[in-house]
Amino acid sequence: MNLHFPKSLGESAFVPRHVVESMPFSSGKLDQILTLFEVNKESPAAGTIKETIERCQMNETMKNENYCATSLESMIDYVAANLGNKVTALSSVIPKDTSMQSYSVLEVKKLGDERSAISCHRSSYPYTVFICHKRPSTVPYMVSLVGKDGMKIEAAAVCHEDTSEWSPEFVAFQVLKVGPGSTVCHFIYQYNVLWVRVN
Repeated sequence: MNLHFPKSLGESAFVPRHVVESMPFSSGKLDQILTLFEVNKESPAAGTIKETIERCQMNETMKNENYCATSLESMIDYVAANLGNKVTALSSVIPKDTSMQSYSVLEVKKLGDERSAISCHRSSYPYTVFICHKRPSTVPYMVSLVGKDGMKIEAAAVCHEDTSEWSPEFVAFQVLKVGPGSTVCHFIYQYNVLWVRVN
């Protein structure tokens, strides 16, 4: 299969929760946020900030167990509330930046059942923000891959086994040429986190 594993999304850091809670984080305060971070209103960065905030606000109204973690403390609290305190954090291990190339699967290791994982996807923002979700019927895996150039990657992955309520317009259905109800699997990139309950 042909894949591209980007090494990094760029630099940003977690900000402590007490600091985050003192800063604005809503679309109604976008001008204030852009001023705080010295971002030009017409710049691409301003559009990215707006998109992240809107995604977080959308997650607050959806009932599919999504959560916007704006600090490490809030992410850990969310994971503990949903998976308990015995968890491990995983991500894909990518030695270097790669271009699109062919990979072969060496090994697939199932890490838990369909209720044992939370995926947290990093969003672009001036400080680190993750959009986390715990979807039913999602099974975590680690996949050992080797590229055509010989590079080995340990890739975290999940398979969503029940997509029956997903929109037919969901991008994965378009790419895979399948529809709601099909199993959809994807890798967790290096700058994202897969939390898995440890038994």
